[in-house]
Amino acid sequence: MLVKDLIEEIRIELEDTDKGQAISDGSGELLGDIRIALDDTDASGGISETESGLLACLRRNLDDPEEIGSAVSLSDIQSDVSQDVNYAYWNGGSVERYYAEGIADIVVKRPDAKDGGSVRSAFKDALSAYVLMRAFEGEIETNPESVRYQLFRKKDQEEVSSVPYHWTNDDLKKCLEHGADDIASKRSDAVISSTATGIGRIRQEFKDALEVYAAARAIERRFGKEAASDARWKVNTERYQHELNAVPYRWSDDVLNGFITDAVAEIAAKRPDARIGDGNGIESLREEYRAAVIAYAIAKAKEIRLGKDASVDPLWKVNIEKFYAELKSGEYHWSDEELLMYLNNGIKDILAVRADARMDENGDEILIGDVEAEDVFPLRPDLKGAAKSFVIYSAVERRIGIDAPKSELWKINARRYKTEIYGEK
Repeated sequence: MLVKDLIEEIRIELEDTDKGQAISDGSGELLGDIRIALDDTDASGGISETESGLLACLRRNLDDPEEIGSAVSLSDIQSDVSQDVNYAYWNGGSVERYYAEGIADIVVKRPDAKDGGSVRSAFKDALSAYVLMRAFEGEIETNPESVRYQLFRKKDQEEVSSVPYHWTNDDLKKCLEHGADDIASKRSDAVISSTATGIGRIRQEFKDALEVYAAARAIERRFGKEAASDARWKVNTERYQHELNAVPYRWSDDVLNGFITDAVAEIAAKRPDARIGDGNGIESLREEYRAAVIAYAIAKAKEIRLGKDASVDPLWKVNIEKFYAELKSGEYHWSDEELLMYLNNGIKDILAVRADARMDENGDEILIGDVEAEDVFPLRPDLKGAAKSFVIYSAVERRIGIDAPKSELWKINARRYKTEIYGEK
């Protein structure tokens, strides 16, 4: 009987007849499956909005109209106060004088009001009220409770405080740039390329996070320490963290391929029979371990992303359990070399007990070196069963270890071997 035929009979009894095939990864299917599980399928580039578009969105958030109108001119104020001018005391002053002093007063209170040598059109009513307040301040010398003075004084204060704050484009650009830096520091996966620069290096998915960060930063620049009590600052600050967390983490192909390589090594270490080819790549594992590779990579990604908190993450739990389940469920495969080693050990063991076991008189060197060679089983035909049983229970011991004696297959073949060699029942 040829040795290779004997090995095939042994495989049948071990239920190891499937030669299997290596994992193939056409068109990056493994990466695709891993990304889907990680909810990491976005392939968008950097933020596509123009600078003016981003600024417009930011101004809407801040209730800061983009159009600020023209600066308030002296003629605008003269026209505005003309109906009251005949009734004003002017207190030794003039519209021209109070116009200039009003601009200075408003700019001190609201630096964002300045527009060249005047103030923005939004402050026109405030400037008119200031001029009239000053015009009637002479009345308080004879009438401290002057209604007209108090009326315009109050209107001036109300108008100055009611105009929404206006940030310059340069102010908002700086806030956006700071936002891009902060996002990149907290989420390295938000950067599309190590060579990209500016706001455009941040992935499109983070646009909302960038906007709310810039809004909060702009309010900080406006109010300083008092920003913390501003409702808009609170909303934007809280929303920033929410927007960051809402964007699924994106892994680079290189990192995910690294996890796959780690999975191959881990599987090969725990299940050496999982190998079907040479090398350390994915193609060196049997196809039946594809699911184990994917589960390991997903769990590894979660560990890297969440650190100690990974253990409470549902996706990590599911996949780490699946990884070990897949390892355990895989049918064991013995290599030809491994079974041939057990066969040679069996031949040695039989010859040590049964000197009459030889098929010929070719001396002591009768071990087999290649399953595929046309080698003939070197012992007497009636000892073929003993050799098979030796190989089978040795193979089971290799697979199960110290628990092998609990296996029915091990028990049957260990007993059969002793019966055929020693005559034990």
